[in-house]
Amino acid sequence: MDPATGILAVALRQPDGVALVDPDSGEVRTVATPGAARHLSSSRPGELLLSAENTDMLIRVALPQGTITEQVQVGRQPHDAASFGRSLFVSNEGGGSVGVVQDGKMSREIPGFAQPGGLTISGDRLVVVDVRKNTLHIIEPTTMAEIAELPAGAGPSHVRPIGAGRVAVADTRGNAVLTYQVTGMPRQISRNTVPGRAYGLSSDPGRGLLYTALSNTNQVVRWRTGPDGSLRDPKTLATVRQPDDVASDPRTGTAYVVGRTDAQVQQIPESAFGPS
Repeated sequence: MDPATGILAVALRQPDGVALVDPDSGEVRTVATPGAARHLSSSRPGELLLSAENTDMLIRVALPQGTITEQVQVGRQPHDAASFGRSLFVSNEGGGSVGVVQDGKMSREIPGFAQPGGLTISGDRLVVVDVRKNTLHIIEPTTMAEIAELPAGAGPSHVRPIGAGRVAVADTRGNAVLTYQVTGMPRQISRNTVPGRAYGLSSDPGRGLLYTALSNTNQVVRWRTGPDGSLRDPKTLATVRQPDDVASDPRTGTAYVVGRTDAQVQQIPESAFGPS
């Protein structure tokens, strides 16, 4: 969900592309892309980053038009991407590295990963999940120096910021959501069990909310995030089948859940989660 344009972007396969959904009007437009997205992420308001895992490309898409503005060859099987300053960072899941993209090309790789997956920026730190080592890596994005490596449960997959210097990690095989402090002295803050495989994550730091899609139980959990990085007051709702991802609109508090099995998008108003 891009808050600048109000466009919800959904990755498509066979044929590869992106569906651009206007939730206000219900209009859906499809844009063909040179590769299938493993994940979609935002680099800045009005711009989408598409990690095309089957063509080893990182693709910039301008919103709301859906114009492809840049295609960069990166490492093998890109998983996720994030931006910091002039740099884009992409996890090359099949290549065991994090690529650094500047001026339209991958200029450097950060090595040392077994299988990098989700990544994000929080508090001027690059945070990367290693899905094979079950670890969380905190990196200074200017010098590329690793600051810390922390345990990350039984099978982490994705990570999202939940406030300045704090992140949440989906421990998919561990049926949990973990929270961390990544600035100062990095540390794990909490472990929060869920009744299924935590997979997709979406955060709304302005409202103090985190959403977790449980892909094997067809549920979504909404949490409130505390100022200390803890999670509280979980509310669980039924979803469409195989909810692989979730997004939230910071303008309205509405959540959107993508169901892979039936190719559906479910819209959940904030009021559906009940009183705060």
